[in-house]
Amino acid sequence: MMEDMLSSLEEYDMSKDDIIFQHDNNPKHTSRLTQKWFVDNKVQLLDWTAYSPDLNPIENLWNYLKVRLYAYETALLSMKELFERVADIWYNEITKEYGEQFVCGMPQRLQLVLKEKGGEINY
Repeated sequence: MMEDMLSSLEEYDMSKDDIIFQHDNNPKHTSRLTQKWFVDNKVQLLDWTAYSPDLNPIENLWNYLKVRLYAYETALLSMKELFERVADIWYNEITKEYGEQFVCGMPQRLQLVLKEKGGEINY
């Protein structure tokens, strides 16, 4: 998975120096092996609170993907077909600019969290 991250950056003509990696503190992201990989590959990490999906920009992309998958008129016949549909949407519809709008909206999200005194926000 971690090598996939580096190849994805290459696809978008980016390097690990262009990003600050954010994850949700899931145990697979915080394991010693994973943490060592981040250090060895000099990937900068963003400190992040656990269990805060309303703050995670990737959740907006997952929602878009889910909505688009449900919009198909034909039912899925196999896992292969599901993978093909997901790949088509991900690579042909979800652009770097589309994702950036959610990242650029983080200051507003954080202001809402402060306004709600750390409570959940609908984002």
